Amino acid sequence: MSDKLVINMGFVNTPYTKETLAKPMTAAKEESSRKRKRHFSKTKDAEKVSNILEDKYGILEFFNEKYSGLIETMISSRFEDLAEEVLARPQGRQYTIAKMSNIMKPVSKDIEKMFREFLDKEEMNASGNAGIPTGAALLGIRHGIGSKTLKGVPRPSFIDTGIYRASFRCSVDKK
Repeated sequence: MSDKLVINMGFVNTPYTKETLAKPMTAAKEESSRKRKRHFSKTKDAEKVSNILEDKYGILEFFNEKYSGLIETMISSRFEDLAEEVLARPQGRQYTIAKMSNIMKPVSKDIEKMFREFLDKEEMNASGNAGIPTGAALLGIRHGIGSKTLKGVPRPSFIDTGIYRASFRCSVDKK
């Protein structure tokens, strides 16, 4: 049996198309459940954009540094709840053990929500990296739907079209 847990943080391969720009959360959900057809166009996707942003700004690295203690506490708490649940079950019955990813799904969803709030609240500004907040965010430049009506209104960095934010996924597995 494994004695280590691995937290996987990454981005669903959601393409930057007119359709996905209109509804980034829906597109990311569909892509994550593989309901969408794969796009083999020259356009960027969330995975490529996340690699560029990570190389330049270290967003996930900073998020992990800032919230690693809280994430560990959330995982420990989930195991405590699970232990209480198992101990409260009637004796003598056999139970199947679910996959680790299913057991930790509530924690994974909470981490995804925490990352989105991290971006919304502009917590990356405290990282001390040059260029944050980004010039495009300060000017309110948007490349998604409605860019003409919203241009000029400052926005949080890294939430240009919403696809990067919506495509973030987290899972906890055993190693």
